Amino acid sequence: MLHSFNHLSSSKSPPEFAEALLNEVVERLQRTGFTVMTTPFGYFNEFKMHAAGDSLAKVYKEF
Repeated sequence: MLHSFNHLSSSKSPPEFAEALLNEVVERLQRTGFTVMTTPFGYFNEFKMHAAGDSLAKVYKEF
């Protein structure tokens, strides 16, 4: 499953570039035998996830 998490970054590419890159990744993975699914590009999806442990383990870090 491929999903764009662009909302997590402070620097973003143009949507056209990101969509073309995602499509290329899908094609390359399919050519090597993977079954690939994607979420709709450009949609905001809300996920709920629970991870046990220290809450700092769930903080996004950008390097």
